[in-house]
Amino acid sequence: MYGLSEVEEGDQEMKKNRCIPLCFSIGCLLPLNLYAMQTLLGESCEQNLVCDMRKSDVSGSARVTATSTLNNSRRYVPANVLDRSPDATPGHYWGNPKTAWCEGVQGSGVGETIRIDFSGLQPVTVINISSGYEKSLDLFAKTSRIKKASLTLSDGSQYRLVFRKHFYDISDGKQSWYRMNTRFQDMNSPQVFVISPEGQPPKQIRWLELSITETVKGSKYQDTCISRIEITPRWDMNF
Repeated sequence: MYGLSEVEEGDQEMKKNRCIPLCFSIGCLLPLNLYAMQTLLGESCEQNLVCDMRKSDVSGSARVTATSTLNNSRRYVPANVLDRSPDATPGHYWGNPKTAWCEGVQGSGVGETIRIDFSGLQPVTVINISSGYEKSLDLFAKTSRIKKASLTLSDGSQYRLVFRKHFYDISDGKQSWYRMNTRFQDMNSPQVFVISPEGQPPKQIRWLELSITETVKGSKYQDTCISRIEITPRWDMNF
C-alpha cells in the first residue's frame, strides 16, 4: 500500500511529465506577456481610404469598461467610444465624434485602461482610434490625448501604438503630416492601426484592452479622452 503523500507526489510527477510536452508542442501554458509586442504607427484618417472601409456596429452588443471615469459622470462613460454617430447612414456605422470617454485619475491618465468585451468572436483587421476630445478643434487642443498606448487582444497579441502628429493649417484648411510655415496644430481626427495586413485573414478576438502609456497634455485640462474606437472586420475597399 502506498501512503497518501507518496500517491500525491506520484500524481504530481505524472501531471508534470504529461504537461511538459504539451506546453512545448502547442504552447498550452504560454502566458500573454511572452508574445512579442509589435509597434504600429498611426496613420491619419484624413489621408487614408482604409479608414472608410465598412465597420462593425458593436455599439449595442459589446460591453465597455474602464479603470476610471472623469467625475464618475455619465457624460464621459466608457461606452461613448462605441456610440453610433447620429449622422451615420442606414446600413452603415461610424462612431460619434461629439462624445468621449475621459479617464478620471489625477494627472494625465498614464496607466489607465479601457476594455471592450464583444458578445462573441469579433473579426478585426483595422482599428481606428480617435485620441482626444474630437468634438471640436478647440476642445481637442484644450484636453490631453494619447501619444502612445499598449493594445492587448484576447488571442495574446500585443501592440505598442504610436499616435503620430498630423497638422491642420487653420489659415487655409490644409492638412499634412509635415510642419508648415504657417500656423498649425494637432488635428482632431481618428488614426488607423492595421492589425491584419491586406491579404491576411482577420484576427478573431473576444476582447481588447487599450492602456495609456504616454500623453500629450492639453493646453487647459489634464484629462485624457478617447472619442472613438472603430472596428473594421475585413478588407473591403468597395465602399
